[in-house]
Amino acid sequence: MSVCSQVLEMARDCLHKSESKQVTSTYFYDMADSLDRLLAETREKSAEAGGKVAPLVTPLTLAMARPARLLECLEFDPERFYRLLEAAEGHARHLQFAKKTSMPYPVESLGNIEGNSKGFALFLNGFTPDVGGIY
Repeated sequence: MSVCSQVLEMARDCLHKSESKQVTSTYFYDMADSLDRLLAETREKSAEAGGKVAPLVTPLTLAMARPARLLECLEFDPERFYRLLEAAEGHARHLQFAKKTSMPYPVESLGNIEGNSKGFALFLNGFTPDVGGIY
């Protein structure tokens, strides 16, 4: 199947889903991603073919952009958003607690943070000093 036929088939599928009221914002985003990948693959294989396909893909992607954004707003579930936000805050609190409880020994072993900022920076970046065979 040619690339142009694939693009037209994707447009037909979008029309049929729209007529049967099965379109979601996720569908639009997946379709836009597929079109972008198809265009990129076509351009990799042949710049000339990519030049012929781009005038089909670009307007189709632009035509989908506004309905996708509107559907995203209509599909927004504030309760789910707040549950996800609370979960993220809980995770952040857990990470802060873990950082506070696991950091005192390395900080003490590096000495004063202000006086030894280079050593502390090396520690944070994964540098493990040679401590005479302890490890």
